[in-house]
Amino acid sequence: TVNITITATVSVGNLLFAKATYFGIDVTKQVEWSTTDASKLEMLHPGIFRGVAAGSASVGANFGGDTGTAATPVAITVS
Repeated sequence: TVNITITATVSVGNLLFAKATYFGIDVTKQVEWSTTDASKLEMLHPGIFRGVAAGSASVGANFGGDTGTAATPVAITVS
């Protein structure tokens, strides 16, 4: 399983940095990243997301057929 480390809250317009590890090895740049709602949280680069609108979205990753989802959905807040 791919383990994902994130900050669970981000403000609209701010960046969120996610890290993915696979058996303890950092694979952040090698995984295929996804978000459950791109209208709330958009992916800019591997592991880098931006809050777009208030709400929540989950971050997921796929690495060689193994998948992982962040344990806590990202809450996007307006500030």
